[in-house]
Amino acid sequence: MLDLKRLLTFKSKEYRDSYLDTAVRSGVSYQVRALRAKDGLTQIAFARSVGKPQSVISRLENSEYGKVTVQTLLDIAKGRDVALVVRFVDYPTFFGSINRMNEEELQPDSIYESIDKATENAISNKNDKYVIKDYSTSSSHFAFNSLELESEVKIFSIDNISNTREYLDVK
Repeated sequence: MLDLKRLLTFKSKEYRDSYLDTAVRSGVSYQVRALRAKDGLTQIAFARSVGKPQSVISRLENSEYGKVTVQTLLDIAKGRDVALVVRFVDYPTFFGSINRMNEEELQPDSIYESIDKATENAISNKNDKYVIKDYSTSSSHFAFNSLELESEVKIFSIDNISNTREYLDVK
């Protein structure tokens, strides 16, 4: 829902620009801090995981720092195996994203956590057909349908899937 009163306060370019600067800088700062806290990492350990010096992480976690580059954000996303979205939006959309700045939103799942969750969902859905695939070799190991699922899962558990980077492809 559009909040006319709030939008009207943004008619002033000076106010709007100041708010945008503060919200974006703070947002980046909070996100980097939350992403680091998710795994309980120190700035040094986090910096190593994303291929940056600790001083860069310290600056990014400071909401007063204003020289964040898209490349640095990409490096962090790649190092933590998460996606990055950078886009221009209208102000109602911007307000909505600011309102969703909670810990869950600021601590996204890595690709591996997302795959594990999708794997668990696929295993619980016994009406589909699956092929176990090893993405490092792209070879299919075996196929099973919902009738075989119960016994096959005992042999090839979710934990085993996570550890070997082998996942279920829904056919």
